[in-house]
Amino acid sequence: MRRKSLNNTIMEAVKKENKFALDEQLVDQTLIDPNWREKPKRPWAKVYEDMCKDLGRRYGLNDIREAR
Repeated sequence: MRRKSLNNTIMEAVKKENKFALDEQLVDQTLIDPNWREKPKRPWAKVYEDMCKDLGRRYGLNDIREAR
C-alpha cells in the first residue's frame, strides 16, 4: 500500500512539473483533422484485419483470433 502511495505522489509531482510543457504542446491543435473527409479511406474489412493482426502481435501471436 505504501508503494502505491509513493508512486501516486511521484506521478502527481511529474504532472505538476510538466503541466505547462504539455499545455504549450496542445495549444492550436485539434482533436480531429479538419480535412478528415479528404483523407484516403479504407474498407472496414481491411481495418479489422489490420487491427486483429496488430493486437495479436502485442500478445505474441500472429493474429488475436488465434487466441480462441
